[in-house]
This record gives sequence, structure tokens and C-alpha cells, in this order.
Amino acid sequence: MKCLLYCVYLLQLRPTRLTLRGAKKHYFTLKGTTLTMYKSEAEANTDTVMNRFNISGAEVLPDIDAGKGRYIINLTLASQGEEAIRLTFEESDDFCSWMAGFRMVSKGKQLAKQGYDTEYTAIKNVVALQNRSGGQAAANSEELHPEDVMPPRILKKHKTKVLVRSILEAHASMLNLTLMDAKLQYINNWKKLQDFGVSLFIVRINRSKKDEVIGVAYNRLVLINPLTLEQKKTWRYSAMRSWNVNWESRQIRIDHEEEELLIDCISANLKVLHEYIGGNIFLSLRQEKEPLDVGMFYKLTAGVESHATGFASEISGRI
Repeated sequence: MKCLLYCVYLLQLRPTRLTLRGAKKHYFTLKGTTLTMYKSEAEANTDTVMNRFNISGAEVLPDIDAGKGRYIINLTLASQGEEAIRLTFEESDDFCSWMAGFRMVSKGKQLAKQGYDTEYTAIKNVVALQNRSGGQAAANSEELHPEDVMPPRILKKHKTKVLVRSILEAHASMLNLTLMDAKLQYINNWKKLQDFGVSLFIVRINRSKKDEVIGVAYNRLVLINPLTLEQKKTWRYSAMRSWNVNWESRQIRIDHEEEELLIDCISANLKVLHEYIGGNIFLSLRQEKEPLDVGMFYKLTAGVESHATGFASEISGRI
């Protein structure tokens, strides 16, 4: 593949900070998993290389606005320290051609004609659809209300115009993704959040009259400041000697290496908190491809027999 296009080459910058200021026209070729950059087409014939990039496993994000004639591809190169490259195209056909090539190579596929033509046609159809619905998209952007999709703490930090632009840019970056790719991207972004996998409960600890927020994660319990969401204290399951439930007093007692905790659950039935803790301890004990130990699962989540007394050594050997 060969194409003459505009490029800005920036190091370790987020896509939102990429800019076209000082952009220069360069000549590129894509062969295998290598994107090669030349100063001009003439130098490409002499093999005078300015730079080479390995795009295997790269994150490929389109940024298009067909109504304004904007056709941009943002590449984040996982193999080269999260470097970012921004490629701007003058024609939609060039954009579709290179986008198809990048998507195939980033997934480890060969640039075979049959697979490439399928990718190119799919991207071309999406661009054509945006061309036909450009007026409708603009109207929808005016009707977009960030308060419908953003939490209050974000609304306080940023102006409405900034949030609307960010939402539209995020939407544009996903226009060319298949449904499955979009779901996988959503899951990957979710996993990067600080509170990923943490379920929150309002509790009272050691008979205190003060409400606290405790988070149940896959490998630990976390005491969280409800105002700043900062983690105040952590109790890891690997350092837990034993735990049990007193169904009469509606309390969970945890014997930890650092201290003993007596937890009253305020925001939910005690059984729910009990199942979350037991379920996460069970997951932390499991090895990949290990057969499901149904007996241990019910022991930890359903209150069958005494709860996992002395299991810290087993957990610490697996976490």
C-alpha cells in the first residue's frame, strides 16, 4: 500500500492533545506489520527512510467528520512505548483504504485481497452513511445534554461545550467498529478505571454509629472516603485468618492480621454483602482452567459450615 498523506508524529500524547500545527506532508508505505515513513515519494524510491513503526497490536481509532471533510486515523503503538501517530487524509477513499489496512494488520491478519476488500467495503459504507446523515448528526449534537450521561462530579469540573465535544469525539472514534469490537473496547476501558470490580456498601464498623463505605474487590476489602472516593484502608484476603456471619445479630466478623472487624451492613441485606465477600474469595482461590469446586463455592457464599477458617495460607499462595 502506498499513499501521500499528511502526518503529525508526536510522542506520548493522548489523542485529544494531538494537533495539526506544523504538519508536514510525507510519503508512507505499509508492508507486513511495518509502516515506513519517507520525506517524499522520490526518497522512497532511493530507500532513504525517515522512520519505521511496528503497528502489530496497535490501537487504531478513526476520527472522521464527512460533512467537514475531516478524515483522520489515530494510531497508538503498543510495541513502541505507547507512541501516538496522527494521519490526516484529503480524500475519503484514501482514508478507507488505509483504515482497512491498519485494522487488518493490527489484528495480526495478512493483507490478503479477499479480507482487505471486505474491510474496505464495510468502512466505505459507514463513511457513505455519515455523508447522507451529516445534517441529522449536527442536529443531534445540538440536542445532546451531558447531564444525561455524565456524573455530577464531572459536570462541575468542565463546561458543557467541552463535555459535548468530548462525547462526540468518543462517538466518532467508534463509528467504524463492529458491534463486538465496540463491546470489547468498552470492557477494556472499564477495566482501566480505578474502581473496576469494586462493589460498594454502606456499613458500620465495630459498632460505630458513623456510616462508612466499604468496597468489595476480587482480592481485598477497601475502606473508601465517600466524598473524595480515595481508598483510606485496605484489608487483603491473603492476610485474613477467618471470617464468619452471625445471622442473629446480623453482623460479619473478620479476623484479619492487622485487626478484628465487626461489620453491620446498612445499605443492603447482610446476605448480599456476605455473598459478595465469599464469591470474591472463591474467585481469588481459583486457578485458570481449574475444575469448579462446588462445595467450596457454597461454603463461602451460602453459609454452609464454618467459613474458611485458616485459608490465608492457601490464598497467599495463589494471589
